[in-house]
Amino acid sequence: MRALMKRGLQALAALLLAAQVAGAAAGERMLVEASNIFARATAVSYRHLNAAAALQLHGSPQGHWTSSNDCSGFASFMIHRVAPRAYDAVLACEQKSRHPRAITYAKFFQGLETNRTVTGWQRIAAWRELRPGDVVAWSSLPRTNREQQVKSAGHVMLVARPPTGPHEETVAGQKYRYLSVLVLDSSSVRHFPPETYPPHAGQTDRNGLGFGVVRLLLDEHDQPCGYWEGTWWGEGHAPIRRPTHTTLLGFGRLAEETSPAKPSF
Repeated sequence: MRALMKRGLQALAALLLAAQVAGAAAGERMLVEASNIFARATAVSYRHLNAAAALQLHGSPQGHWTSSNDCSGFASFMIHRVAPRAYDAVLACEQKSRHPRAITYAKFFQGLETNRTVTGWQRIAAWRELRPGDVVAWSSLPRTNREQQVKSAGHVMLVARPPTGPHEETVAGQKYRYLSVLVLDSSSVRHFPPETYPPHAGQTDRNGLGFGVVRLLLDEHDQPCGYWEGTWWGEGHAPIRRPTHTTLLGFGRLAEETSPAKPSF
């Protein structure tokens, strides 16, 4: 475990060095800021916090961070922090929460255009074009229980490295093709390795903020058609044995300038 953590931190250092280049895009600068928060977080947990984006994390004058939120809370905090106008465009589409949920991000990205910037965003139509700082969002297809109440689950995350693959794996006699993507997110799901936890938060398993690999399922035409977030769902105390198919999956890229530099707390 310690060796894996060490390799993860070395990879993080290389990521930060590569992203801190002159003229880096807004999304790359967002990833640098998020990675710095990861490195300085001293209290981390996974929690559904229905609060405004700016209240999802808390920093101290000493530079320490507390991150107690879910995936959409963390992503919303970061987007609002570096590109508030772009964040407001997504928030305007949300009707059930004080910050955009994962399904709202996914639908918003699917509605963007690929050939021009709209409200500070650009849609990424091809997975091969994903780069550090892009945002990936998905949601399961709505399903109805006996009381006819619609339920869904989703996830939103920051891309830390471009995808690798396609890869293949057979589960229960069925072959799946997928991409592997290193992401930075807040999750209760144990992702695929390598997975790295905040070095000062004392965690031994995924419970909130971290780096890890997720899988994007591909169809026969190499188009994303689902997701496989990891191997264990901590919130539900259950294994994740296979991927989930969905049409609610989108990629977005910040295209506006980031807001003026802010203090690190």
